[in-house]
Amino acid sequence: MADSKARYSQATKHYARILIHSYMLDAIRYYRSKARESKFNENWKKHMVNLNDVVNQYTPGVKGKPKGVKYQFENKKYIIKVDMPSGYLRIYDKKCKDVYKN
Repeated sequence: MADSKARYSQATKHYARILIHSYMLDAIRYYRSKARESKFNENWKKHMVNLNDVVNQYTPGVKGKPKGVKYQFENKKYIIKVDMPSGYLRIYDKKCKDVYKN
């Protein structure tokens, strides 16, 4: 069984090679993501995390799935969304409805 980071990396490569060239919306999402990366990358470098550790802590045993420009891990309590083009992640607590909006 592959670990979380390996599954995410595989999905990211597929997204970057194939999907962003297939649909205009995916291309737009990709370039928006890269713009966020260039804006915030220095701060993200100061707070690096290990995806496997985060998944094991918040969504243990969950296999992630690609969802648009994000790669998502979800269980009953949390959602972890990892941006495929830029690599940053966010953790959403499902109890905090005012913070997480679809």
